[in-house]
Amino acid sequence: MVTGSGDPLLDWLFARPGQDRPGPAGDCFTDEAEWLAAGRSLPDTGGRLASLLREHPDPVTRSAAALALGLLGETDARRELIEALSDAPLVAMEAAAALAAVGDREAVEPLCAALRSASANVRANAVAALGRIGGRRAEDCIEMVIADPDPMVRAAAADARGRSPNR
Repeated sequence: MVTGSGDPLLDWLFARPGQDRPGPAGDCFTDEAEWLAAGRSLPDTGGRLASLLREHPDPVTRSAAALALGLLGETDARRELIEALSDAPLVAMEAAAALAAVGDREAVEPLCAALRSASANVRANAVAALGRIGGRRAEDCIEMVIADPDPMVRAAAADARGRSPNR
């Protein structure tokens, strides 16, 4: 596939359509559904992605693993995704987005804590995730950032306020 790493999972991970680093012509998948189906066909995709998220030295790879876990809906990786909220901002923002896809109330408190991140991208994805997960505590945390200094975070908070399943 794309990276030529010799590891089919890494090759698949970096062959996602629309990435900034496309491979040689014909190497990338044509759409996300095809890419996800290919990932699901690999042995222990979720477990191996969780391992990459925990242990890989490269934040770009950890970020891609978090994104893939969310897109695949890997609920068994909740713990790793929650821990990744305290990783580098590139990783934490994808972990927050993945937790939104997984939609687990266990993630509410860690997502609320992520709203204190110095990174606006992390805060925006965390508040969006809280809006998707919902619940009284999530709504309280959304209100905390409705007046965030960053306009992207404020917009995400306003959208999350409107999306919360409890409204």
